[in-house]
Amino acid sequence: MPAQSSNVLSEILSKNLAWFLDSWLERQRMARTRRADLIAATIVHLGVDLSAVITKASLADAFALALGRLGLKVLPVEQRKRQEAGHGTDSDS
Repeated sequence: MPAQSSNVLSEILSKNLAWFLDSWLERQRMARTRRADLIAATIVHLGVDLSAVITKASLADAFALALGRLGLKVLPVEQRKRQEAGHGTDSDS
């Protein structure tokens, strides 16, 4: 009989935990939405001009754009090592 009680208790706890996590996640989603709405409303209220803002699909694309504007780029480690070996690290060479 104790094994049955343990299974019932385990089932009740797992259902309650699942319900709790679902509700918590839903509250987090709602809070994020409210924050986004507040930010959007503030931008509109202040009349911020966003026409010059460039958006990218990923952080990697945005990072590549930012590096490009600075005249920099990310190289694979092996390619960078070959370049350093060929050119040296001294800026006068």
